[in-house]
Order: sequence, then C-alpha cells, then structure tokens
Amino acid sequence: MKKTITCVKAQDLIETNLELKADLAAEFPLYLYLDESKEHLYYSNNIKDLLDSPDIKKPLSVSSEGLSFLLQSGVIPPPNTIYNNVFALGIGDKITASEQNGKINLDFSHQFPFMNANRLHEKEIIPDENLILELLSKAAISRINPAKPTFLFQSAGKDSNTILLALAEANWQDKVVCVCQKSKGDNDESEISKSIAEKLGFQHIILKQLDSISEDYLNSIIEHFSNTPLPWTDEVTLAFPAYPLQVPGFIGANIIDGSGGDVFLSCIPPLSEYRKQWLANLTWSVAWLADRMNSASMFASIRKTRAEWCGLGGFLFSDVKKIYPPATPVLPYWSEQSKARQSWDYLDFRSDIRASIIDVFIFNQKIRNAADVWQSNIIFPWSNSEVATYCSKLPEKYLFDRKTLKNKLILRKMLNERIGLDSDVIGKRGYGIDTLAILNLLMDHVTSEIAACSYWNKKAAIEQANALRKKANSNAKYYDLARKLLQRLYLLSMWLNHNSYLRSR
Repeated sequence: MKKTITCVKAQDLIETNLELKADLAAEFPLYLYLDESKEHLYYSNNIKDLLDSPDIKKPLSVSSEGLSFLLQSGVIPPPNTIYNNVFALGIGDKITASEQNGKINLDFSHQFPFMNANRLHEKEIIPDENLILELLSKAAISRINPAKPTFLFQSAGKDSNTILLALAEANWQDKVVCVCQKSKGDNDESEISKSIAEKLGFQHIILKQLDSISEDYLNSIIEHFSNTPLPWTDEVTLAFPAYPLQVPGFIGANIIDGSGGDVFLSCIPPLSEYRKQWLANLTWSVAWLADRMNSASMFASIRKTRAEWCGLGGFLFSDVKKIYPPATPVLPYWSEQSKARQSWDYLDFRSDIRASIIDVFIFNQKIRNAADVWQSNIIFPWSNSEVATYCSKLPEKYLFDRKTLKNKLILRKMLNERIGLDSDVIGKRGYGIDTLAILNLLMDHVTSEIAACSYWNKKAAIEQANALRKKANSNAKYYDLARKLLQRLYLLSMWLNHNSYLRSR
C-alpha cells in the first residue's frame, strides 16, 4: 500500500462528516494528528511518515493518560497514543470528524467485526485449504519489494509455518530466508523451525541472545529507542537491537511476520486464564485494597478486571503515583470495557480485548517498531483483508474446539498432512529471551536511564527499581513479575529519554 499523508481542513467538513478507520484486520493501522488549532487533521497509514511530516509540529508532548496506561497496562487503548493530539485506529475502530464552530471535532467508536455468531454454518461452507494458502502467498508476495532481500520470522507454531507452506507452494524457496530466535530452556523452538524450513527448501538462520553487552549492542539499543515513533513494552523488546548485528541484511529488507490472525482464526485462552477471568467477579469488591499493596505481589492479580485477565498488567496505581505523580488510574477504564461486554461469550470478549488491542498495539507494534528502525518493509499476511474476510466466515468446527480449548484446527490439519508438522506433539512453544540476564548485564545502564528520566520522581523511581531488581534476582514468590516490571520501567525510561519526536528538530 502506498504511504500517503492526507490533510483535512475544518472548512472541508462543513457540509459532510468524514469517517476514518483502518482496514478490516489492521494490516495498516490508521494514525491521525489534530493540530493545536483544531483546524487541520492529518492522517496516514504509516505513523513515521505522519510524524516526520513538516506539517506536524515538533517536539510532540507526552500524554499523561497514555503514559499512565503504559505503566499500569502495557498498552494504550485506541484511539489515544503516547502523544497528545495523535491518535491510532486498529481493528473495529472508527473516528468521525466533523466541523463545529470552525473547529474539527473527533468522535470515536468501536465495533468488533469478528463475532463468532456471524460465522457461516457448516452446511454453507467447507474450507478450501488451497485457497487459504493462495490468499496468504498473494498477501505476502504482493507486498514484497523484489529488489530487497526477504526474511520470514518463523516459529514452530502454526501461523508462520502456514505462511511458509504457502510460499513454498508458490515456489518462493530461493527468495525467502527464515529466521528464528534461539530461546533458553525447554521452550526453544529454533531447531524445530529449522527442520521445517529445510524440509520445505528454505534457508534458515538462528538468531541468538547475546551473552555480553558490546558497545555495538548498547548503541543499537539506544538507536532503537531513538527512532521508533511509539514506545516498546513487549517482553522480547531487547532481542531486536541484537538482530541487525547478527544479520546485517535486515536493514532495508522485506520482513514477513506470522502475527495477526488470532483475532479471526481463534483467540483461545489457556485453561488457567479461562478459569481465572471469572475471579474478577469475585475480587472486584476488594480491588481497592490491592492498590495499597506492592506491585510485584499477588495483589496485582486480585485487582484485575475481566478485561485485564486477557493479558494486561503492570504497576499498581499506588506505585505508579509515586513514580509518576501526574498519573491517572486505569482501573475505571478496564472496568467499563468489561461491563460493556458483560453478556459476551468469552471467546468474543477475549478476541476483542486481546487481539484487537494487545496483539495490534503491543505484539505487532514491536515488529513495526523494529521495521521503522531498520527502514524495512513489514508484511503481515494474516492481517490482509482478503485473508481475514475469508477465514472469519469459516464455521467454528474448523477453527477451534470450545471443550478442549484447542485452536486453529484447520491449520493443524493442513500442516500435519502436507509437511508432517504435528502441533499436538510439539505443544506450546514460546519465542522468548532471558530478559533478566540482559537486564543484569545492563544494570548500571538500566539504573542510570531510570534515574535520568525527567518524567519520573527520581527518588521513587530509583527506590522502585532497586526493590524490583532485588526481588527479580531472588527466589521469592513473584520474582518474574518483578523482572517484568523492572524491564517495563527501563523500556519506558529509554524511550522517553532518547525518542527523537520528543525533541526539537
């Protein structure tokens, strides 16, 4: 899709309103900027193009509400972003722009487009496996710049390997290189991924976590936080600055990623989450007590709303208020979102919260951030509108089983029959890194960056970081939560300290 910036003036809206939204599955989220006079609205499907425009006044200012959400939830729900006057639209989001007294007024609405009740019945459609592969290969190949190398982020899972199968059947083996992160422990999927890639005839590269912090790696980390328009909060963020040091070809390349399909394929929860999300109805009456407790404790779970059980979490408001005094609580927002979907089937509920918000604005965003730094062309075949339109109509029985909580049944079947990949045997693997090891290697740098962040109460931030560091490196209960919170505070400090859009140009 051609990247363009469109400007709308208030006078253009006198006789007609303007409705703006992203494509069906947010392959291209839509970004908007309303100038301070509220007389001009700019929008683009690429936030870097939008913010780099000379029409956008820099430096941009940080939204205290947006930063509050990042600290407490890890994500800013649309349409808001980390910046004042900058908005983002994802799956099911719409902004209606109108003219009022010579100014532009923006009204936001959201309607989830992938309710399971809207699927066709079994008698009306039988999935065409060849068509699914054809649509995926077309979605990928149509976006590839043939003058540049192409890499596929591959895992041992169903999404990326279905894309790989589609590219294999399109005879693209000599044009795509697979890459996979080698994780430590039993969840490592790199060797499985490598065997799949080689079986289909693709070259494969295993990326490794760096065991030492070189000057090049530290400079790459700083570069990543300087040049990304939006903050990073994903668990594996610190892996990405190491990738171009291992594969220089990433710079300017085509990058294919397998994310984006859960929202319409089947956003199935693990059994533990399915059970725990009902706890929100029981613990809500004592949730206020939790905000008086330590963030890295069981009370972080007690206070969760049903929406937050879908994968949201972070610092409790009591701690956030100490670190960032202008902070606002996010609990009322997630409570309202939970109540608005109170009558929904949980699978629809989870898809709308997790896939529409978390997947688009955390998981996919980390890939978009890396692509912005690498000046690469990011491609999400599963988010393609044609793929989403077809797959979202498939009957439930071909996609998931509510009783066993097994997901993506048709992909399991296809991969098993065509390439012998038995997802049931492999089980759930994870793409992960040992972030605590990286943080410990970087600890002097981590501490100095947190202390240097002008947005924090320095004394409270340092005290919080030291306490989290101590707990993360102990055998105490909730040590991993402490590690996640320490990384969150560091990632946000880095972005706020170094981001180029927060500085005059």
